[in-house]
Amino acid sequence: MLNWLCVRWPLGKEVRLRFLGLALVLLRPAGAEVVYPKNSRSLAPILDLAVQDGRVFVLHEIELAVSADAGATWVRNKVPLDPKSVFFLDANLGWIVTAEGLFHTEDGAHRWHRILKSRDLLRCWFLSASHGYAVGNRKTALETLDGGKNWRPLEAATGVLSDAERTSFTGIEFSGRTGFISGYHSPKRPPQAPNSATPDASVRQWPQLGILIQTVDGGETWKPSSSAIFGRMAQARVSGRSAALLLQFDYEFQWPSEVYRIDLPTGETMREYRDAGRRVCAVLPIGGTVAVAAIRLSEDRQSFPRPLELQVDQTPVPIDERLTASKCYLARDGEKLWLATDQGFVETVALP
Repeated sequence: MLNWLCVRWPLGKEVRLRFLGLALVLLRPAGAEVVYPKNSRSLAPILDLAVQDGRVFVLHEIELAVSADAGATWVRNKVPLDPKSVFFLDANLGWIVTAEGLFHTEDGAHRWHRILKSRDLLRCWFLSASHGYAVGNRKTALETLDGGKNWRPLEAATGVLSDAERTSFTGIEFSGRTGFISGYHSPKRPPQAPNSATPDASVRQWPQLGILIQTVDGGETWKPSSSAIFGRMAQARVSGRSAALLLQFDYEFQWPSEVYRIDLPTGETMREYRDAGRRVCAVLPIGGTVAVAAIRLSEDRQSFPRPLELQVDQTPVPIDERLTASKCYLARDGEKLWLATDQGFVETVALP
């Protein structure tokens, strides 16, 4: 039986959210391998993962591990203090968001210099060496056209009707000329202790504002859109003709997370994943489907890290049983999928 719900998303159309059952047949592994670290005794928490031009970038608290040969060998470089996320345009041009602002490298992460001072930044994305964006807490959305020498507020962000102090733009991503800035607004509410003994729909969920700001012309114009949702807009990923949205719930709700896929040309939005015993930590659109990395929850639903699972095209994909996580990261390089966990492992999976 299908459950239907109408909601407005970025293209301004009424679209329908549709539940799809999970396939029960396992994919035959096309090749999965843990490539990092080479020695499990050198495990260190991973903060972010980026893949660009055949290079893999793994961000740690004090260093960035870089591989140019699909994970066979790694070079480690120091990074500025308190890093949060990383983005590389090619093998040499990269940016790191830290607690003190945005830093830039032109030599593949050997040397860094700050180009933007701010304590609010969470993510950045550059379309070229000169044209880039930085987003973060307190409704921060900035654009530069000269490589970071000058920054200006993104006017479309002011079109989001929310309190800046409780509004966070947590993600930005482009595919070609289509781009999304995603985030959420958390309203004031009294604290509520979760009831782990009875994790059902009766546990109160407070509606939040899910925010998407979309461009289809490479950032020349942006259109903001928002919708009241039960949960937090955790990720919005875009690739080709599809986008994938990840919603996560703050309390012991019946569903720890939900994943939706948007067909960008038509605006049709379909629910791709929802499981009461699993919490999705990363999504990635792949063609007309979505890759989903999810944590298998414990009985009390509070203990982390937990075993990690991966599915592509609604079908489970076998991965190394050692992979556990409380957070995880997905990236794609051609026909290879990269999966990293905050516990320190990076695995490659060949796409079917």
